[in-house]
Amino acid sequence: MSHNLLEKAPELDNYLSTLDKEIKDLSVDERATVREELRQHLDAMIAAEEELGASPSIAVDAALEKFGNAKELGRRLRVESEQNLVPASLRNVLAVFVVALLAQATLLGVAGEWLGPAGRVAAMAILGLGVGMYAEKRRPDFALTGAMMLFVVGGYVCPLLLMGLYFDSATSVPHWVNTLASGIRDLLSDSIFTVLFLVIGVCFATARRTKRWQMLDNSQMNTLPRRVWALRHGAPPRD
Repeated sequence: MSHNLLEKAPELDNYLSTLDKEIKDLSVDERATVREELRQHLDAMIAAEEELGASPSIAVDAALEKFGNAKELGRRLRVESEQNLVPASLRNVLAVFVVALLAQATLLGVAGEWLGPAGRVAAMAILGLGVGMYAEKRRPDFALTGAMMLFVVGGYVCPLLLMGLYFDSATSVPHWVNTLASGIRDLLSDSIFTVLFLVIGVCFATARRTKRWQMLDNSQMNTLPRRVWALRHGAPPRD
């Protein structure tokens, strides 16, 4: 199959578009390299299928099946990327914490009195678990930032405790400062449930995804994992 015919295949276009969405956070150069290498490998595999007598459409389907699911491939490539992994993960962790805390503040501000103590805790648990699981699903590199998340939680809890100890023991603090600090402390105290359940949600989603990838590796050892390695190291995929 010529490169022009490769460009015209809608299945290939959809496959590459799906892959692009999953690797959009890679650098421009790396994303272009991955896409071009993938095109070359697919072109070669389609040509090999046609030489065996397959029609163009069947050859395309066979090549894509050997490469595996585009979303899973893109996520594996994103996790395997060495460039900007930690900075990107740190930004993601901080962004998710900010989103979760803003959502919690809005929820409790609107319906806090109506929910009651038990309802407030339940709402924060659902919010934390939901945001954490969704964030981990969208950004699998959270699996590599478990220690980072613990540091973030530690950096969140320790100042809260220290601030409480200081203002409880201080006697010369202006009243307005004490009032402001008490308000901040109350807000942070409420949100600790959201933060803890957020971490639990990320860890749960990470464990579930890791198990799914292990099953995928066992069932498709000759397709997806091997081709991910090939794309990352510049070697042609092997059947």
